[in-house]
Amino acid sequence: LDPSAATALAYVAPAVAFKAIDTTGNPNLEPESVFTYNVGFVYSGDNLSATLDYWYFDFDNPIITEAYGQLVAAYAAGGAAQAAVQAQITCQSGVADGSCAASGSARINTFIINGPRLESDGVDFFLGYQSDAGTPFSLGLEGSYTLGNKVGDYYKGDVLIAAGEETAGYYNFNNTARPIPELRARAFATMGVTSALSLSAYVNHSDSVKDRRTNLPEGVDSVDDFTTVDIHVNIDVDESLAVTLSAINAGDEMPPVAYGDLMYDAYNHNPLGRIIKAGFKYNFWLGGDVLSKAGLGPLFCVTHGGVGGRKNISSPHIMFAGFVCDGFSWFLNVRFDVAMRNMAILIIFTYYYYLFQWNILQIFY
Repeated sequence: LDPSAATALAYVAPAVAFKAIDTTGNPNLEPESVFTYNVGFVYSGDNLSATLDYWYFDFDNPIITEAYGQLVAAYAAGGAAQAAVQAQITCQSGVADGSCAASGSARINTFIINGPRLESDGVDFFLGYQSDAGTPFSLGLEGSYTLGNKVGDYYKGDVLIAAGEETAGYYNFNNTARPIPELRARAFATMGVTSALSLSAYVNHSDSVKDRRTNLPEGVDSVDDFTTVDIHVNIDVDESLAVTLSAINAGDEMPPVAYGDLMYDAYNHNPLGRIIKAGFKYNFWLGGDVLSKAGLGPLFCVTHGGVGGRKNISSPHIMFAGFVCDGFSWFLNVRFDVAMRNMAILIIFTYYYYLFQWNILQIFY
């Protein structure tokens, strides 16, 4: 709603050059609305479980930012389309009067607007099997398949600026949608080697997407799929101490080329390659009698009418469960992670309890 503008530099394909892009807020925005429903089934057996869920979203007046590529394409088309957007295309002479060609523009002003109708539907699925007989193990497959993501026609007044199009399965560089692979899925397997040692492996897959642009190098019409493997080893040293060793993207796969500012799909692919991670987690338990004698019970514990409760806190680095209960019992969880890619070492120390959190992040080269 703030009418001020923020400026960035981006490659504008219709102009074949990098241009300044101003994004301006809009105090006249209307609320967006959505109609949605989902239908599915759930199966849960002794060892096998499965879910299948169809989902549908129909957005009306979605709040979006205009696609600068569409504005420049409309300007280059001439006629009524050019007249409708020329106030947003500033020529190198400093005026926005339509006197320059699209390639001669200096900056493009995009607005945050209520955009055209958007309909999206797809299927989420999960299939899992686990066994506790002999060597315990679990197998599974989960993912989402986007059946459609149709964006409607975009008009300024009565003038068509950009025709509606299907965006599922496309890279969507020049429209308002992000890259949308039709299929994103993960397969996993976990095995308990001993009572204290477990191994886990994940195969992550993002489907290929088509690229509709006509100015790409010869033979390029898509962004390839991307598959990586993660491996985790968890060792429970005792009831309080657990050690974790991980190889994220163990095969050191590099993301496929996607022509744009970053030259990879930043929405679906990770460019970091293999990451080796080691960490430990140590749990402390202070009983109610210890805290009560120290006079710290009222500070570290909350009672709920004489019935114990639970408070959960989560972050990318830690899951914490602290009990708040009669007798002022208190739970503390400390986790220390080291992640290394090439010669960069990331050290994360996370200290939590339910009243506040404290994070220290340091990078050493």
